[in-house]
Amino acid sequence: MMLSGTASFSSSQSSQCFNGSTPLKWKKKASLLTGYNKSKHAHTRSTRSYALIKLPSLSSFSVSKKTPPPPPPLDVAAGLRAAAPFAVPWASLVAYAAFVAPTSPAGFDENLVQQIIAQQGPPTFSGLFNVMGVWPAVYASLLIPSARIVQTDDKRFAPPATPFVAASVAFGAFALLPYLAITKFREAADGAVADEAAWEGRTGGFVAKILESKIQAALLVGAVAACAYQASSGGLAGVEEFKAMFATSKLVNVTSCDCATLSLCAPFWAASDARRRGVDANWPFLLSLLPIMGPAVYLLLRPQLETTAE
Repeated sequence: MMLSGTASFSSSQSSQCFNGSTPLKWKKKASLLTGYNKSKHAHTRSTRSYALIKLPSLSSFSVSKKTPPPPPPLDVAAGLRAAAPFAVPWASLVAYAAFVAPTSPAGFDENLVQQIIAQQGPPTFSGLFNVMGVWPAVYASLLIPSARIVQTDDKRFAPPATPFVAASVAFGAFALLPYLAITKFREAADGAVADEAAWEGRTGGFVAKILESKIQAALLVGAVAACAYQASSGGLAGVEEFKAMFATSKLVNVTSCDCATLSLCAPFWAASDARRRGVDANWPFLLSLLPIMGPAVYLLLRPQLETTAE
């Protein structure tokens, strides 16, 4: 009887399950499971909707930077007045060489240069010609060490002196005068460097150290003395010969004018170099009035430019 009752009960339960008459506790479990699945799907949809929201990029949160005030406008009139003592001689020298200087006889200048190289040229002009090779070293020592100034945000300075000095080896004052004019123009037009002694010179470079060397200055003084001796070795006859070549040779004529121009500019730049070193500028100016020997001696006597960090 018990087996038959158990069998009848299990069969009744199974028949109820298949007939759709589910017990109450199973219905509760099914409803709870259905609610969990619905909430899970809703959470998934909400997560996807959040993922579709476009987040702002970091570039939109840019920090506003304070722009520095623009530099004051250039005083062009003051710059032109300061540059005129160098710009006008340069233009005059170019015009003189192109239109006024005498035209040399065919092949005369080439033969003259070959004679000087072979140590057989006329002594007076040979000494002058060799002095033109000393001038670039003198101007390099005057311009490059104290002209190496740091360009700050509120000051605008002239271009570096080195390219112009290097070009002066071949072109003399034709290459140097533009740099001198540009430098004076920027100093006066900017109004930021009225007191040259306040400029911060730098001597950290290898070339600048050589140009500051007293050994190099002594070699320049010796070279100038040798050229002077060579020029004077011809005596009065050599002077007369030089006068004749000056009137007929473009090379002799233009080279002489070139040397005279460099000699006239040297006192101003010796005085400028002295002010940047904190030295009284009067004695370098007066000393440099002696053509080429005066500036060379000044290089030997001037104090060292204080080295600052690069």
